Amino acid sequence: MTEHENRSVPRNHAPIWGLFLLFLGVVLLLQTLNILPWSLWGTLWRFWPALLVILGTAIIMRRSSIWLICSITFVILGVSLGIAVWQNNTGVFSGKNSVQTFTQPLDDLSYAQVNVDFAAGSFTIDSLPAGSGNLVEINADTRNGVSSLDASFSEKNHTGYLSLISTNQQYWPGGGINWSSDFTSGIPLSFDVTLAASTTKLDFTDINLADLKLELDAGTCNIDFPSPAGVVDTKIKASAANIDISLPSDAAVRIMATTNVGSLEVDSRFIKQGNVYVTKNYDGAANRIEMQINTSVGRVHID
Repeated sequence: MTEHENRSVPRNHAPIWGLFLLFLGVVLLLQTLNILPWSLWGTLWRFWPALLVILGTAIIMRRSSIWLICSITFVILGVSLGIAVWQNNTGVFSGKNSVQTFTQPLDDLSYAQVNVDFAAGSFTIDSLPAGSGNLVEINADTRNGVSSLDASFSEKNHTGYLSLISTNQQYWPGGGINWSSDFTSGIPLSFDVTLAASTTKLDFTDINLADLKLELDAGTCNIDFPSPAGVVDTKIKASAANIDISLPSDAAVRIMATTNVGSLEVDSRFIKQGNVYVTKNYDGAANRIEMQINTSVGRVHID
């Protein structure tokens, strides 16, 4: 084939991977704006064969207009997203739902450490009624007889160690899983919470919170803090997430914040000193909240 003939055969290479990344970025943006639910990923992953269809179409039509290939790609991705949203909202493939309960008695515990690893759904923490004899009461979704909760507990020297792990996510399209957990207010509790693609409400208002470590990847989280008893050490690390933090108006608080490609909104009662925010009553306060925040591609609002 001559050089002239080579030039006469157009070979277009559509930026398929770039379009796919653009699609993922749009979905994540709509989720951070609370337009799409984070539980959508539980349904959207089923459409991975659409990527093979797109790649095959691009190979077959490599001599066609790049704009035609891009248009077909957007149509396939858009239809996949639309069907996924519909299935997520209507609960298609969700199966038969029921509720699993888990209760752990308080017994003679004087302190407890709680580890939570939760993904793809809705998770809440609240307080038990005063005088309850339990450390925790949990309601967790089951579907078609399959549990979403793996709970384990151990005790040593009057200290309880509670682990809560979400399981069997492959069975949970159509809205994700839902956990509702209520904890005692009778003893100090330490929380280590890891969340992904979830909508979370952590209400510690009536809980004796000793410290909190929170790691959140892709989701929304509302946190209500109690009035501190002693020093409440808090570490928050988040990416692609929206976090709203509510602090008692009279609490002594210091916040050290680092944000990358995101926004941080702090109430005017805090005094800003570089990347540190403190309340006027912080110096010398025995009861206070020490908070470290590290976020990227997200929003944090503190009041």
